[in-house]
Amino acid sequence: MSNIQVNKGRRYGRILLIFLGYALLTIVMTWPAAGQLGTHIPGIIGDSYVHLWTFTWLKEHIFQLTSLDAFYTNQIYYPAGVSLLNHNLAWVNFAIWLPFQAIFGPEAGYTIAFLLIFPFNGIAAYLLGKELGLAETAAFLAGLMTAFWPYNLSHHGHPNLLLIAWVLFALLYLHRLGENSSWRNAVWFGLFLGLIGLTRWQLLIMAAPIIGIYALWIFFQNRGKQLWGLIQKIIVSGLISLLMMLPFLTPLLLFQTGRDNPTEVIIDEFNYPTDLLAYFIPGSYHPIWGDSILPITQNFVGNYIYSRTVGYIALALVLIGIFKQWPRAKIWFGLLLVYFLLALGSDLYIGGQPTIPLPFRLIEDSFLIQALRFPDRFNVILVIPFGLLAGLGLEQLLQRSGTVKRARWIAGLICLLVLFEYANVFQMHSVAIPAWYQQVAADEETYALLDIPSFTREKFNSQYMRFQLFHGKPLITGNIARTPAESLALFNSIPLLVHIKENRDAPTDIVNPARQMKLLADADVRYVILHKEHLSENDLQNWKTWFVEPPWYEDEEVVVYFTGSTAVGKTVPLEEVLVGSQTNPELGLISAKLNGEATQGSWLQLNTIWGNIDASLPAADLSMCLKFAHTTSEYASEACRPVSVAWPTSRWQSDAIVWADYQFQIDPFAEPGMYQVWLSLQNQQNKIFGQPALIDTIEIDPLARQFEPGQPQETIAAQWQALFFLDGFDVASEANSLAVSLYWHVPQRVEKSYKFFIHLIDLESGELVAQTDFVPRDWTYPTNWWEAGEVVVDTAVLPLESIGNGTYQLLVGIYDPDTGERLLATTPENINPVDALLLTEINR
Repeated sequence: MSNIQVNKGRRYGRILLIFLGYALLTIVMTWPAAGQLGTHIPGIIGDSYVHLWTFTWLKEHIFQLTSLDAFYTNQIYYPAGVSLLNHNLAWVNFAIWLPFQAIFGPEAGYTIAFLLIFPFNGIAAYLLGKELGLAETAAFLAGLMTAFWPYNLSHHGHPNLLLIAWVLFALLYLHRLGENSSWRNAVWFGLFLGLIGLTRWQLLIMAAPIIGIYALWIFFQNRGKQLWGLIQKIIVSGLISLLMMLPFLTPLLLFQTGRDNPTEVIIDEFNYPTDLLAYFIPGSYHPIWGDSILPITQNFVGNYIYSRTVGYIALALVLIGIFKQWPRAKIWFGLLLVYFLLALGSDLYIGGQPTIPLPFRLIEDSFLIQALRFPDRFNVILVIPFGLLAGLGLEQLLQRSGTVKRARWIAGLICLLVLFEYANVFQMHSVAIPAWYQQVAADEETYALLDIPSFTREKFNSQYMRFQLFHGKPLITGNIARTPAESLALFNSIPLLVHIKENRDAPTDIVNPARQMKLLADADVRYVILHKEHLSENDLQNWKTWFVEPPWYEDEEVVVYFTGSTAVGKTVPLEEVLVGSQTNPELGLISAKLNGEATQGSWLQLNTIWGNIDASLPAADLSMCLKFAHTTSEYASEACRPVSVAWPTSRWQSDAIVWADYQFQIDPFAEPGMYQVWLSLQNQQNKIFGQPALIDTIEIDPLARQFEPGQPQETIAAQWQALFFLDGFDVASEANSLAVSLYWHVPQRVEKSYKFFIHLIDLESGELVAQTDFVPRDWTYPTNWWEAGEVVVDTAVLPLESIGNGTYQLLVGIYDPDTGERLLATTPENINPVDALLLTEINR
């Protein structure tokens, strides 16, 4: 064996050992991922499940993708379905996953394929560093930082965004093209360019600045040295990458240009940048101080779970590299600035607050930048120049370390400190399937499922897609990168779905649950599943109450309702029958509950749930009437309301369930005592439809009324048109307010509710400086509640914050709120009527 072969074998062996070193560190830095193979996958609820779902779908359909229609599926967003060309298919990650899933299963295979990204990125950065002339230890550090860059390590749900090894290899062969303009290097450069695009189209956009600028740098360095030959080879590299991408890019371009609304590729949302402070703050999931940092990181714009910290040790090495090795560092320093400015976005945010505009504004409206969505994502590439500059800094530092042994100790300590600063509690989520789905999987019929909660593009939908891999039934929800409007046609056609598209809680404005279930059944949705994991106890109980009928199935994880199970009178019994008989009920109340304090003048709320079995209802809408009948006298009162404004009886069908709430005010002069509360239906001719039902017995308590004269500080004898008599008043002055208590009595009941006013007039200028208009007792005791002979003491407060010193007149008056007309007041001393009575003068 020749020395060349021996050296090559040793070099490859060394590369393999370094890769294995990064792989072992990956197990440590991502723990407990390796310990939960097959039971959990990386990430929190979200895109990880979507990738697992698309990988499985691609595996099953890969040989059928011969046309645009072949990318269509109605397994999600049923029944309209969706084309997966709306999604960023991770072709390269899929190819890596494919053999692992065949050996270890889809879930374990996904985790293995995900974890391999980190050592792969690391070895690519190491090889680029070596190619650029970094010393072995310095190149290892560059690879270490690239492998475990906090931003990438915390991006659990985007494996196709994190796989930047192709960018590093492209730069490596671009550099080799500059050093040795061979066709072999051109071919490899083109292959890696193609792999960047096939990994994620957005990654190609993000990599374009670093590759483009470095290519210009290569051109500049090769000026006058067969530059045209270099340009030719780079053009060929571009053609190779284009040929690689065309089979995957062509369907996407044809689909986007052929659709009715191609601009839907741009999502209307806040394209969040990186907060400047985030680069210097540890991540929210750092194992030591993540919890203490969380109150700070939560103020940053964007997703606070992503760590943007660069690490103080690494930052110090970067500064050393820039200042001490400027000739080698300048191109990477320039690229660092470019990506730094790109990640900061259009405005400089510091601690969650925008400050000054940035150059990104010049390009933020371009199509490619809009398609990228978040400037923050440029941090994925930022590690490349940052890691290489840190490598230059370490190289400079070790040159002054003295002995080789000491240099190794220093390098090892620095690597450990960098790993400590970059540490992140790795998020994993269970792939366990709720037991109920075993029943669904065993059912060979085809029908759809509705999962709640199901917000548009919410992470819950991703988990439901994971469950679908087990049970195989279509979902009317889903989660892909760009959801077209036509896929949400069903969601926009049923009121219940419109509600859950934006809300987690049960609807309060949709009063006909049985009708909603029928609409779902007509759309071939068989089951509605409430997921306890994602609903609070209160939300869950509200949903159960709203459905009215008992669940079809319930366990510790889910509550399931069958859309075709409603049977009023059977599964949902009637509490009171209003039409038909007890033996043959047709329509009535599933429940009726009267709430509130039963006092003269108080309001009672009646909460009802109506149930129609199969009553033949008139075309004209019915009303419901509530009658309060005294048990020992002839006194009774009655009030009627439409049965349901939102869903009137003319629209009720068999097995209808309708929620309806009503408010009734007890007559303020109702005779106290025990009352029976009767509910009946009335037709348009005010005749009872069916028969009334006794729904409750209540006791109406009397209002606390005063008939003894009061004891005011100041007495007065004033009257307002023989309706209201003022016996006196009290005045209590505070620093910023004036409390005025008025002592009224009425000789007989007053038919209207009048309003009172108190004015404060500047004696010198005659200007109104303060006033208050009110219904007595803070708007709770209107004058048409006052009993004949009753004494009413009422206190009103005038604000005096802006009142200066001086003498002021205090006036009181009464007016009709409907017309604004004031009642006229007289006193024994002044029989000339006035519309505002002077009480006293106030000195301040």
